Amino acid sequence: MTTRDIAKRLRITHVTGYRYEGYVNASYNEVRVTPQSSQRQSVLDSRVVVTPDTQLYTYKDYWGSAVVAFDIQVPHQELKVTATSVVETYSSAAYGILPESELLELPGLGPDNDPKPGPISWDSLSMDTVVGDWVEFLMPTALANIDPEIRTIAGKIRSESSLPLHAAVRTVEWVKSNLSYERGATNAHTTATEALTRKMGVCQDFAHLALSLLRATGIPARYVSGYLHPNPEVGIGKTVVGESHAWVEAWLGEWVPFDPTAKGTMSDGHVMVATGRDYSDVAPMKGIFSGSKASDPQVVVEITQER
Repeated sequence: MTTRDIAKRLRITHVTGYRYEGYVNASYNEVRVTPQSSQRQSVLDSRVVVTPDTQLYTYKDYWGSAVVAFDIQVPHQELKVTATSVVETYSSAAYGILPESELLELPGLGPDNDPKPGPISWDSLSMDTVVGDWVEFLMPTALANIDPEIRTIAGKIRSESSLPLHAAVRTVEWVKSNLSYERGATNAHTTATEALTRKMGVCQDFAHLALSLLRATGIPARYVSGYLHPNPEVGIGKTVVGESHAWVEAWLGEWVPFDPTAKGTMSDGHVMVATGRDYSDVAPMKGIFSGSKASDPQVVVEITQER
């Protein structure tokens, strides 16, 4: 094996808990906490357990992400969702960790929309067939919005980039250089424009700004939610407090991941869960309920490297 050599086997436990001031009579929920198998990772086991016990329904959403849906029709004062997954990642788990010489081997497109050697060109990206296929990942959204300042920055990046690949790399480098990571500076509803104005945020904000810039240059881009092992030096068998994470994928003949929070660098500690237009498409848990006020969710992510 070469690019699919197994790098890590990670066990991930993601617990989300709510307490209510009184009884909740009914709640309706959906969660996106199930990793997906891909060319960069294989899911060996994944399960979701809900307390109070209830029937679970699983399906793929419009974007291809795994969803677990459930409702609880008995009075309850607590809700707990525990997701456990075992995932193997590969040593070249993302093109972002490969040298530029290998990035330049990404497939391009010919006039007939067939793959050809060499990286995709700007002309290929503007073809009607490509735009039609990925139009939803070219449009601004409420969170990954595009204002005049973002268009100006994107225009400069594009003018300095002979290939979309170069523009994608420059974009994530620009985001990392112009935003500071600051917990609590933003919230789940912060837009790319607001993060740019504040010049700070968390991984969600870095991803939204990167999406806005990529789309403004004409590169289809999608939001990725997942997990990140925070310390690869901890060693096998050690459980650490992990975290939910967010990065982006740019369509450059195929979907190529970049982590703007880490200046584009991906690792075999990244585990993909869901993709969409922005965070609102991939929120780990959302729903509605009837009854007493809920506390803020208590979330714990633990990651253990098993090999």
